[in-house]
Amino acid sequence: MKDKVASLELSKKLHEAGIKVKTEFYWYEKDGKFEVNTHSNMKQVLLEYKNWRCAYPAPLAVELGELLMKDLPEGEFQELISWYDSGKKEWIVRNALDEDLRGIADTEPNARAKMLLYLHENNLLPKGEK
Repeated sequence: MKDKVASLELSKKLHEAGIKVKTEFYWYEKDGKFEVNTHSNMKQVLLEYKNWRCAYPAPLAVELGELLMKDLPEGEFQELISWYDSGKKEWIVRNALDEDLRGIADTEPNARAKMLLYLHENNLLPKGEK
């Protein structure tokens, strides 16, 4: 499941940046180790085992993609594309009109998270998207 959601590091950055992504998956911490599980499954676990704690939302690639495409500014940021480069074994999410504007990572969710963080850090997201 860990390769289907944004990494712990990127999930933490998204959370700390105030970027809200609706997801059912979360990174949970127990005894210093992090695992991914659904929020609904973990509610029961959290009640039974007090040493677990919810840490950060762990969005799927599709959830990050929806957020990337939702209400982006008109023009150059409307054309985002993603693909897997099997030779380099990496996912690339980039602007169709600007080759330098891209997120590259080992998984699609991580590439999309990097692109979203780039847009956020450079004030390219609409005010309501933070």
